[in-house]
Amino acid sequence: MQKLKSKFPYLALFLLIFAFFLLKLELVRDDLWFQQISITGDWISTRYHTWSSRLVIEIVMIFLLQLPTWVFSLLTALLCVQLAAGLAWMVDEELNLYLRCVLCLLFMIYPLAELSSAGWVSTCLNYLWPLSFGIVALFPLRQAMRGAPLSRIGLLYSAACMIFACNQEQMCALIIGFYAVGIGSMLYARKKVNPSIWLLALLAICSFLFIMTCPGNGARFEREVDAWYPQYREFGLMAKAFLGVVSTVATIFDTKNILFLLLVLFLAYRGIREAERGTAFVFLSCSPALCFLFFSGFLQDYLGQEEITQEFNQFADLVNPALFSKPYLAFVLAVSASFVLAMVAALFVQVDRPKRLEVALVLLAGFASRFLMGFSPTLYASLTRTFSYLYFAVIFCLVCLARKLSFRREKSVFLLVLAFFAVCQYIGLYLNF
Repeated sequence: MQKLKSKFPYLALFLLIFAFFLLKLELVRDDLWFQQISITGDWISTRYHTWSSRLVIEIVMIFLLQLPTWVFSLLTALLCVQLAAGLAWMVDEELNLYLRCVLCLLFMIYPLAELSSAGWVSTCLNYLWPLSFGIVALFPLRQAMRGAPLSRIGLLYSAACMIFACNQEQMCALIIGFYAVGIGSMLYARKKVNPSIWLLALLAICSFLFIMTCPGNGARFEREVDAWYPQYREFGLMAKAFLGVVSTVATIFDTKNILFLLLVLFLAYRGIREAERGTAFVFLSCSPALCFLFFSGFLQDYLGQEEITQEFNQFADLVNPALFSKPYLAFVLAVSASFVLAMVAALFVQVDRPKRLEVALVLLAGFASRFLMGFSPTLYASLTRTFSYLYFAVIFCLVCLARKLSFRREKSVFLLVLAFFAVCQYIGLYLNF
């Protein structure tokens, strides 16, 4: 009974996701286009040479779209559970029931509606599925770093998951980054790196080379510049990097994202709660919340900074090259960088020593996955679905922070707050589709 009780959060998550898709899923936009496709050698060759390297994802998508929609609904709900359980395992192999509830409620606060922008099936397979499989692809690395044995079945499943996950550019970059850090840390500690880890890392690198050498990606780039962002041709390398960073932070402020709001307020609460650790600790803990509340407009009525927030948040929408002649660019970049670094620093001082570097790296990796969009002309056309990896990095950080809650009252209050936002998010999702 106790074992069954510990799985309840995952069961509830599965049922809620499955019920939503079962009742509300409709095929639209890209889903309808892919549904008409028959997979042939000629189609795969044409797709590879003229449009995309995401052949693994698209072949699976076309196959799924020939089946009843409940199959996609069931698989997506199962993969959501796999993602949640994978995140829990990354936080702690023996995560308790309370923290599993926290994790699953945070999952429900995730803005799932953003995965409908190009059609539920196509967007989920390009963002949510690679993330779920990508977590599994990291399991062997985590096991090796802990000195735990690697099972043959687990390695085979992780390799299969990596093939799918690394067919998506953002996830491929993240996996290569994590494997590089993990292997580097083992070599630094003079630990023997299991040959299977080298093979998995090589598999990820091969996927990256496949993406970089695919002629269709270059052809698609030119078409998307013309279709979505003609001014993009005027941007140099530094301007694109600037856009990646600033558009990410500006969008977080402009949309008043709930997950980020929860994270910065939690950091501020813990900073004030542990004020005896010194002024520097309190300042580091509260600075992300002050920055978020100021530039997201929550404090406009009190501080009257509408012009500042408007000037900053215009980078959340299609940027005209004329903006690069404005004198406040250095200020915008400084605010963006300060917000990111303040969050990393606050996490670093608040999370316990064995976990702090890992948590800081996960958040930085989440931000980096969105910063990379600065090098794509669909930076704005892709809307906020490209934030998926960053959102789950925030969820990971919040669960790690929640481990520090020690009093029953603060645990209960935090759970009630999460439950309130999760219920509102789910009801809103249900009513809007």
